[in-house]
Amino acid sequence: MSADEGFRDHVLGHFESPYHRGACNQSTQRYRARNDPCGDEVEIELWIEGDLVREAWFTGRGCVVSQAAASMLVETLEGRTINATRSFTSQEMLNLFAAPLAPARLRCCLLAWQALNGVLRLFPTQPSTSPTP
Repeated sequence: MSADEGFRDHVLGHFESPYHRGACNQSTQRYRARNDPCGDEVEIELWIEGDLVREAWFTGRGCVVSQAAASMLVETLEGRTINATRSFTSQEMLNLFAAPLAPARLRCCLLAWQALNGVLRLFPTQPSTSPTP
């Protein structure tokens, strides 16, 4: 098997049998990102408990690249701390996808990462504390 075939199998595996595609029943945060030029959409939902991503789910529609990348991302996020999740870079997303992409497909691959950043902007940077009575 060539490297290209391995990449293709990896990507198609996530597209055909995605990890946590659907709604997260205990979602605490969600955000939808859209790639206007092609119409792809990805919504990331996180169940955050304390400082930990307990579950990550996605829904969306679009090309193989955007949907497979979303599956790869949510699989990677579970069990991470919020700080580790915040520090996940666009380059790490491209490395996670691990398949060669034409420049026009980079946006498709990074769509889920953009949705993740939208989710994280909604989550407070410091846990809120209630005033002492």
